[in-house]
Amino acid sequence: KRWFGAVLIASIAITLLLMVLFYYFISIISIRSLAGEEHAPGIVPIVPGVTIKGVAIIYILVSIGIAAAIHELSHAAALKHIGVPIRSTGALLAVIFPVAFVEPNEEEFARRSIREKVKVYSAGPASNLVLGLLFLALIAGLSAMSTGVEVLQVEPGSPAEQAGLKPGFIITEVNNRPIKTIEDLREALSPYRNVEATIVIKGVFKDGEPATFTVHKPEERKLIGIVIRQAKALGFLPDSIYYPIVNFITYSYIINLSLALINAAPLFITDGGRMLHDLLVFKLGGIRGKVINFFIQILTLMMVVSSISFVPIS
Repeated sequence: KRWFGAVLIASIAITLLLMVLFYYFISIISIRSLAGEEHAPGIVPIVPGVTIKGVAIIYILVSIGIAAAIHELSHAAALKHIGVPIRSTGALLAVIFPVAFVEPNEEEFARRSIREKVKVYSAGPASNLVLGLLFLALIAGLSAMSTGVEVLQVEPGSPAEQAGLKPGFIITEVNNRPIKTIEDLREALSPYRNVEATIVIKGVFKDGEPATFTVHKPEERKLIGIVIRQAKALGFLPDSIYYPIVNFITYSYIINLSLALINAAPLFITDGGRMLHDLLVFKLGGIRGKVINFFIQILTLMMVVSSISFVPIS
């Protein structure tokens, strides 16, 4: 109990940090959107068939199920720690979305100190952030072990096709610059987007045969015309196993980080919203605290709604 109490205190600081980060990101999104910036980022709701399609739906729904279960189990553990009885726990499907819940004894919980309540509220968002960071560490580890970037498709008539690049080729070097990750490749090619350039690409085919291609990119073309993915870090696994694992890890990172930020935000149905309500009522008194809380949450809701974008995730 003693060490878990320290964990819960840390989770309060984490959730407050997440709340600040939420406002930071939502402010940037709102400003860029109001400025009419083309391709401005936005908050993308998960709408199967609209913002997510194909096999991505499966990855996202599984990731949501795991994230929701960890979130609610963290609330349950916090309730257990402060001695509040739990009436029920469970999981269900809301349309097609997995949902988990923990129902405490509300009368007993209402009698607890503000510090104990805040511990319970913050346990969920903090646990999702920790889980998201663990998935991010896995992504970073696999990227560090990667052998390069694999070419999946080559656009017909593109500079890449004219140079002889073919699907299955693994890029390991661009103009004498080592390439291990997709980000490495983007950084290596970005200086040539708006200029005429000769790009020397080195690498190997899947059978181990090395090759070098010289791509001549005209000024009017921004891209050389390839579709890519991260090359396998674990060569002993077949593609049919390795890439689904990588996709699951990637979507789990995104979902857990998103859930942590959204749940820390002061909105009416979130942990951050409940935390803000109880803190304001405790510090400012009943009516005054509730009024200020209402206006803060309305303003936050307006920022969220104005930032929604239906650009497909996948």
